Amino acid sequence: MTTPHKHAEVLRAIADGKEVEGRPLGSKAWQSYSKYLYVRSPFTDPDWEWRVKPEKKPDIKVKAPLAQMNESVIVLGYYANPNITLTFDGETGKLIKAEVIK
Repeated sequence: MTTPHKHAEVLRAIADGKEVEGRPLGSKAWQSYSKYLYVRSPFTDPDWEWRVKPEKKPDIKVKAPLAQMNESVIVLGYYANPNITLTFDGETGKLIKAEVIK
């Protein structure tokens, strides 16, 4: 039985039309495969590593009621109709967008 090529998964992903990424060893930044087509033999160069591009986690949208208690404190209400939509980045969990529902 033969040992599969160390990049067999990546090569199959390319054949299936999936995105792959590469980077020189020691680099922290993955880049799209298409940016590195100039590498002479990308999948045999020992100074490079490759991976199937991970799928991004979807953003999370939350509809909520927002009410003002007094001049300086704003709280999310629990029993009112939603009047805002908050969108959080699926990867970082950080708020990326807030919209008023009309």
